[in-house]
Amino acid sequence: MTGGNHSDRASVCLFVLCVMFSPVLRIVIFAQDVSSKAAVQLHIERSINYYTRGDLPSAIAELHAAQQLAPTDAQVNFMLGNALYRYGDVAGAAEAYGKTVVVQPNHFEAHMSRGFAFFEAGKVDQAVGEWATAKRLELREPFARAALAVGLYASGQVEEARLQYAEAVALNSRYRDPDNLRLDIRWKPRVLNIAKRLVQADR
Repeated sequence: MTGGNHSDRASVCLFVLCVMFSPVLRIVIFAQDVSSKAAVQLHIERSINYYTRGDLPSAIAELHAAQQLAPTDAQVNFMLGNALYRYGDVAGAAEAYGKTVVVQPNHFEAHMSRGFAFFEAGKVDQAVGEWATAKRLELREPFARAALAVGLYASGQVEEARLQYAEAVALNSRYRDPDNLRLDIRWKPRVLNIAKRLVQADR
């Protein structure tokens, strides 16, 4: 047995040395890495093409394929979250955005978008948490304050919600008319209705 263990360890050591010092093997490993990255990029480009044409199922399939090759890639997971959210799979979107912020904790848009996904799923407390994080990341960004205000209002914290929304308006007057926000697909009717209530409460 002792001889066998020594033999196994010697084999492992020999393999490691081959990886470290064999130029051919290093080239093969490098080529495989480059090939994988190229495949991921190809899936991303295809997904963008499908997404812009409105073919969300195909875009999502391409991004899932990219995710399989690069499961921790923040760009892939963020784009997947966007496609899933637009498709109506808010649970899947929240999961994809979550994988994004694990890799990039300071990804403002991922926190904002995950908040909207949680809100649409009826998970208001989680939405408030994501929007509060986004606000801490970008203190001068009215978008985070307005969304946080909506979440606070929905959770029954009306006075704090009014304060946050007033601060958003002070930073950008367009938030005084929530209809201006319709161009952002994340501002769905329920969110817009709450924002309108917050504006009317301050008049």
